[in-house]
Amino acid sequence: MVFCTAFAWLKCEAPIEDCEAFLRSNNILTRSGIHFGVGPQYVRISMLDRDENYDEFVERLSTIHLRQSMHVDETAE
Repeated sequence: MVFCTAFAWLKCEAPIEDCEAFLRSNNILTRSGIHFGVGPQYVRISMLDRDENYDEFVERLSTIHLRQSMHVDETAE
């Protein structure tokens, strides 16, 4: 028997206060944590989709992470 997790939770770090809005601006649809009794820095993401969509999700997260890392490096100089 194979079990799959239906949802994943993400937490955005400061200075991002509204994780759902931030991810939506990067074409990632989520449900805000405020719908589930936690703060807006958390989001719930459905993991029940086709492999192609999951791959696109991971690619978009990687792009966001790279952009954020480059921004932090620029402000440190």
